[in-house]
Amino acid sequence: MAKNITDMKSLDEFIRFTLDEELLEKLNRYTRKPVSAQEVYTFPVILCDNEIDRDGEHFSVPALERLAELFVGKTGIFDHDPKGENQTARIFDCEVKTLSDRLTAAGEPYTCLVAKAYMMRTDRSKDLIAEIEGGIKKEVSVGCSIGRKLCSVCGADLRENPCGHIKGKYYDGKLCSVILDEPTDAYEWSFVAVPAQRNAGVTKSEKLINEFISKNDVITELKNMAKQHYESGKPGSRNACISSAMGDYCKHLAKFIEDMPVINVDVTKGKVVMTCNDCIHCEVCNHKDKICDLYKDKSFIAELPCKVGDTVYFIKAAFSYFQDPKPEKVRKIELYDDEIMIRTQSRTFKGTAIGDIVFLNKESAEEALKKRRSKNA
Repeated sequence: MAKNITDMKSLDEFIRFTLDEELLEKLNRYTRKPVSAQEVYTFPVILCDNEIDRDGEHFSVPALERLAELFVGKTGIFDHDPKGENQTARIFDCEVKTLSDRLTAAGEPYTCLVAKAYMMRTDRSKDLIAEIEGGIKKEVSVGCSIGRKLCSVCGADLRENPCGHIKGKYYDGKLCSVILDEPTDAYEWSFVAVPAQRNAGVTKSEKLINEFISKNDVITELKNMAKQHYESGKPGSRNACISSAMGDYCKHLAKFIEDMPVINVDVTKGKVVMTCNDCIHCEVCNHKDKICDLYKDKSFIAELPCKVGDTVYFIKAAFSYFQDPKPEKVRKIELYDDEIMIRTQSRTFKGTAIGDIVFLNKESAEEALKKRRSKNA
């Protein structure tokens, strides 16, 4: 459950802790041999909270409580780079805290997930410790997987039943945002330059996959990503060139999308997934100009004249016509480059023969034989 804190004057005081024997015991669960308080450096960090972030999203309090369980034991790295040499610290305890005298943009009491992390005091870590103590290394970002995304206005599940409410707009005085709920996994946490959340930082795994979002929102998202990349590279540093290149990539991709017709784009993969006109549902779809997980590419669909198990009716043998239609069950359908072959118990015929010497119902077959007799009479 969330702890209610009302007498703290700053976030630093709000999250501060002392490494007592109980906490040291929790810490030693993650070491190969017991360590003393003098051998480790411990520090608090706000991983995420229920404040609406730069993406118009925020965690629910139950989600924060679940993440408090998932993040215990997770390692801290730099810029979400999973290389072993980037491992810097590890979380040994988490708790959810609430400041009841501070409200979020959504009008809720400010609640955050506070982690207690540790690192070993070594010659290699002393510079990082100095940067943390000096406030240089402060902002963090977490990688996690979210099960549900809900509209704050109507409560709709945006993956199962997307609504038309737009993030950042007000509806009857209520600010629309996306509520991140039911987290399923926590991967890692990283020191970053520009976090998504103002008080901590969050990069949500699969943020746009299966979420219905307009073309303009995709373009805006890419432009924001470009801006963040440009701002994250320190002049003269090795990362400056990479950040600039990533910024250029996002900027050019946004322009590319802007110049295209109605499309479906997966921003997390950085590529165009499909155009609505290529979807078999295009004529009846209500989600045009949206990212849609119902998309079915026409080029992968073959429209079959019948299915395995159907009864078809023959009116002709190899060289003569029958007196009455001969029924047979379809056993197999084979697709080739330019034709469909259909096999029954004793015969094989092309799909183009349907309506000529093979029919899908008895009445049509009898009518074809009747017309043939009349013609030959």
